[in-house]
Amino acid sequence: MADYSFLDLQPVSQSVLIKEADHGTTLYAEQASQPDYAPLAHRILTAVIALEYLDSKTMLTISKTAAQYIQDRTVFTTGGRYDLYYVLHALILEDSQAAAVALAEEISGSEADFVKLLNNHARSLGMSGTQFTNVTGVYDEAQYTTAEDLYLLYKYAMSVSSFKAIYNQRDRTYYYSLNINHYFVNHFSYAWNYADQVQGGMISKQGQDYSAVYTVRDSVQDYTYTVFLSGSHSASSLGQNSVLITDIIAINRQLRSHYEKSILAYKGETFDREYQLAGKTVALAFQETVSYVHPLGDDFRQQTTLVMNDSPPGFPILTDETLGYVWFSLDDGSTIQVPVASSTEIHSRNQLLDRLLVIIDSNKTLTGLILVVFLALLGLLILKLRQRRLQRQSQRHS
Repeated sequence: MADYSFLDLQPVSQSVLIKEADHGTTLYAEQASQPDYAPLAHRILTAVIALEYLDSKTMLTISKTAAQYIQDRTVFTTGGRYDLYYVLHALILEDSQAAAVALAEEISGSEADFVKLLNNHARSLGMSGTQFTNVTGVYDEAQYTTAEDLYLLYKYAMSVSSFKAIYNQRDRTYYYSLNINHYFVNHFSYAWNYADQVQGGMISKQGQDYSAVYTVRDSVQDYTYTVFLSGSHSASSLGQNSVLITDIIAINRQLRSHYEKSILAYKGETFDREYQLAGKTVALAFQETVSYVHPLGDDFRQQTTLVMNDSPPGFPILTDETLGYVWFSLDDGSTIQVPVASSTEIHSRNQLLDRLLVIIDSNKTLTGLILVVFLALLGLLILKLRQRRLQRQSQRHS
């Protein structure tokens, strides 16, 4: 695995994971695979399940059970009815436990049954280091996740457009009736002040414990990364917000100073290995221009592997036909796959015929001339055949 000692990062948060957006390259990891109490997982997965299970016009009722968790800023009342997206804004932006319980009851009938749904979804996403025992995120030693699992969950959640739209909001005035509205403020809104071009974020807090995620677009190096932080501010003399701000500033500075974005493969560039197909040597070319993020002065690469498609292509082989992929293995254990195709069109297995066809295809004037000559010869042949037929008919009559 990669060595990140070149980064002068001494995070206050106990668990840190930083992922580049395009390829999932790990830019930094600190205790990312260690089980930890991270209530953020509850919020994200509850929101995603709600968007999958409930109609957008669903109205939710705040039960007495959910009302026990009503917080000062979120406008909920016992027995009140609220539309789905209002409740989701409260859950994602303001870390509302009441919203989580209301959604759980609407989907599964009870919190206990919804917890089973949470765990089943976690398994289906490959979150092997995660276990839920409640929906509110209230501390329970039998309940845990890892930063790596949070990343898997985050990737899935960001593929859901409605979740992504709320996650990207710093604040929002939500009108849920003609006369009533509520001004939602993202509880992690201060992240926007301390990192370059924050695109979204959310945080969940339970007592002294916290877990947060935020996404940044680095305008200098032109790439996007996502940071996962979790820990307890009791481990530091700083307050909770100060802990997070300290880490946000340090991460922003260190990544900008020690990482760069470069071209990994250029479209049309020939790969350095050839491929044998039906006795023919095929030169392969990259079909896409692909960039990646790596430490300054270090290509971050271990090995390159050519993986061809299982089914051999038929003839003709065109230059836009993907024959396989070049796998670039990076130091962090991730891979980047770039499709390759034949650098030239191959029309047949016969090399002489193939060369002739290539010449014809590349020389339009010659192709036109050959066609004219062919048609002229064909016309002469038809004329000769007609003359012979007439001669035979004349001989029979005589």
